[in-house]
Amino acid sequence: MAMAGRWDRLKELNRKLSALGALLEDETISSMPEWVQFQTTYVCNLECPHCSTHGTEERRREYNYERKGMDRELLSDVAAKSLPAADEVTLSVSGEPLATPGLEKLLDEFEPYGAKLNLVTNGTTLSPQRLSYLIPIAGHIKVSLDGATPTVLETTRKGARWTSVLQKVRLLMRTIELLPAGFERPRVQISAVAMASNLRELPWLIRLAKVLGIKTVGVAPIIVHFDHLADEVLDKHQAFYNACREEAVEVARVLNVHLFLPPAFSDVQPDPTAVPRGGKLMIPDLPDDYYETVPPLDSAFDAEEIEEQARRTVQMITARLSKDDSRGAQAIDHAAAVEALAEAKVESVLASNSERLARMDEESGEEVKYCAFLHRRAYVSETGVVTPCCTLGRPTLGKIGEDGDLAQIWNGGDYTEFRRRFYSDDPVDCCKGCWYARYIPRRRLLDRVFGVTAAGEV
Repeated sequence: MAMAGRWDRLKELNRKLSALGALLEDETISSMPEWVQFQTTYVCNLECPHCSTHGTEERRREYNYERKGMDRELLSDVAAKSLPAADEVTLSVSGEPLATPGLEKLLDEFEPYGAKLNLVTNGTTLSPQRLSYLIPIAGHIKVSLDGATPTVLETTRKGARWTSVLQKVRLLMRTIELLPAGFERPRVQISAVAMASNLRELPWLIRLAKVLGIKTVGVAPIIVHFDHLADEVLDKHQAFYNACREEAVEVARVLNVHLFLPPAFSDVQPDPTAVPRGGKLMIPDLPDDYYETVPPLDSAFDAEEIEEQARRTVQMITARLSKDDSRGAQAIDHAAAVEALAEAKVESVLASNSERLARMDEESGEEVKYCAFLHRRAYVSETGVVTPCCTLGRPTLGKIGEDGDLAQIWNGGDYTEFRRRFYSDDPVDCCKGCWYARYIPRRRLLDRVFGVTAAGEV
């Protein structure tokens, strides 16, 4: 574990190079992705009806096929060359990452690189053993829950059991709470998809977060992939969404939970009586007295059992971290050599652009076009295909092996052209209207260059 910190300076230098490339719009400033996302598996143990890869029996047969996962040799090679410079790593974006074959061994392999795991999980397979590997490497854990109450959770997350999943999520939180002072604790949030069938759950998700000890809830609007769910889109329920959103915001304020929601529909009066019923919905109807009969949220888990398991998990974590992890002088020498090259590169770019950067500093409040995906993230498929994001219509920008390694692709011609077009009046089609393409104060990028901010989104 001691080796992880050895890469901190390289990661900082890489963030500076990435910000300089965006500030100066200079593609000759080579860097590495700050966040690498590996498609390690497509397998998922749930059958969420709205999921594009597992929402129907036909899709599940196609994607629950383990050999579609990433070749381990390819994964290890790309990780070794990219994660020392990266701040974050994600396993799988189209399956359950905890279904990755050999997960614990893989996490043990990744840990010395110091890239924090950004995990999106359904939470159903968390256990003390698994948590003892996940928590030390995790920086951010998002638990996908599209419902807080039994019927809604078990319908929208088909295959999950209300009591079981909440027991495991509370175990995660209690373990984090019991970690020794000075231990870097991962941030945890509930992530939900807002749809007609669960809009009344929005305030309940806030209450559930409070009960579980989670401080953040993030909600995104549904993207409908199947005609039989066509009526789930929020556009068809604007007045009711606004009403549920209004209530959720108030509950979050009272309970001091951070809440991120799609904006309210403008010029639409909230109407709490416009409950979606019938039609092409996951849950066509709920009994009128459903929310009056919902059991207390904390009745889903056994606090005494969780306490015993959490204390045991903390013991497992501290035992693992106490082991001497000397991965060899050769690795340390390599880190020093790579760091020295990056240091020289940063100094050179700063020296040759000092006047321009000084002018930018004087106009630091000005907003500049920016996309975190283009300058921070890279997606690597199970076959080594590299894409810039997960947006529909995204282009392929290279394939590891055929077009070099990830560094060569990241700094190569196709990526360079893609970024150039992003800043032009004629961006690639998938960038047009994309909400990730935004304008940010130039100061945010300058702060990265001059060491004011740490890892994370700009």
